[in-house]
Amino acid sequence: MIDWKRISESLGYDTPEEMFRSLYIEKAMSIAQIAQRFAITPSSARRAIMFHGVPVRSRGGPNNQKVIIDEQLVHEVESHGVIKVARSRGVDPSALYKSLYYKKGYAVKPLARRRVPEQSEPEPLAVKAAKHHAENQ
Repeated sequence: MIDWKRISESLGYDTPEEMFRSLYIEKAMSIAQIAQRFAITPSSARRAIMFHGVPVRSRGGPNNQKVIIDEQLVHEVESHGVIKVARSRGVDPSALYKSLYYKKGYAVKPLARRRVPEQSEPEPLAVKAAKHHAENQ
């Protein structure tokens, strides 16, 4: 069993709770970072943090972000694509895609087919050739 009292005192903290609050809350270290620092598993670090009365954050990261799907968002995805819209809104593209697909039933391919190319995007050669062929008939 790990002697957290001894470890916290050797690091200049009065109690293990103070140490975990400092690392986890004040310095915003992740459980994985704390586990690595003490050479233990993340589940052991999580248990120690909780045991010493420090509230544990919910799992986070870009895949846990809430994305509100509205008509404006769908229009943006149709116009600019999932990746560009996700980056502009500060969310992970896979989180946006999953929200579109699982919550609203949108698939990326139909949205991509409706996508309007931007002015800065070069027109694909096949499209140029087809337009040229159609104009000259």
